[in-house]
Amino acid sequence: MSYSSPVEREAERLALLASTPISPDREARFNELIDLAAFIAHTPMASISVVEADSIWFKAALGFDPMPMDRADVFCDITAGRTTPLIVNDASLDPAFADRAIVRDEGVRFYAGFPLLVHDDLAIGTLCVFDRRPRNLLSDELHALRVVADQAATQLRVNRLEAMLRDGD
Repeated sequence: MSYSSPVEREAERLALLASTPISPDREARFNELIDLAAFIAHTPMASISVVEADSIWFKAALGFDPMPMDRADVFCDITAGRTTPLIVNDASLDPAFADRAIVRDEGVRFYAGFPLLVHDDLAIGTLCVFDRRPRNLLSDELHALRVVADQAATQLRVNRLEAMLRDGD
């Protein structure tokens, strides 16, 4: 399967990101969501990422060092341009992902990412679960992860609305 990075609405997506203040500080509400996501998917790693123009950073991370990364090295780059989840059962066998640094250097094989749609079908980040071994998600797990991703997006929308109200004062 062929995947491409988001380009069609990238300027709109970045404008939305600029209008959605997100503190780099860890917050319990986001940490709880990734704990739940990892539990649902039975994965050792999960994150909520924010996808900037050239890099990504992590609002919440479980099971890995949450250092900012080059956008082209991870899966979130593609997920942020979608309105549906991106599921990669074994990235080492997928030519679209096998050469990405997260697969090559970190050994990630399984990835399930959900775009955090904040406004007008645009995502400013992703909720992801991943593992160093291949796996598949059951339909119930996939559904539950969608619910968790929707809750993460709702929290980001709340941040955006609060900022708009503050700016309107």
